[in-house]
Amino acid sequence: MSDNEFDDDDDFDDKLASKEANLLASGFIRESKIVLNQGQWQDLYDNNFFGQPEEKSLILDPEEVVLLVERGRIKIFFDKELEHEIPIDQYVNIVSELLPDFWRKYLVYKD
Repeated sequence: MSDNEFDDDDDFDDKLASKEANLLASGFIRESKIVLNQGQWQDLYDNNFFGQPEEKSLILDPEEVVLLVERGRIKIFFDKELEHEIPIDQYVNIVSELLPDFWRKYLVYKD
């Protein structure tokens, strides 16, 4: 038996499918916040009270974004076309520069 948990292609595909099944929405960056388009965010807002509705979009605060990305519930992108995904560490760096107290707020929010 190998130490690599993804040696069996079927196991890898099952794990990937399971992870993708949890994905609720994709959004793009606007200033330090993330915008989710209508139709993708209903569950996040209606059942979990994430974000603030604005016209046909849901606006997520940076603390919400990081938590939801960590949980595999959303993906974030640089552009509205959703072509260039932002790695979470890069998003955190951007937000930390714009909001110096981001980590403190995030740690409080996460608890």
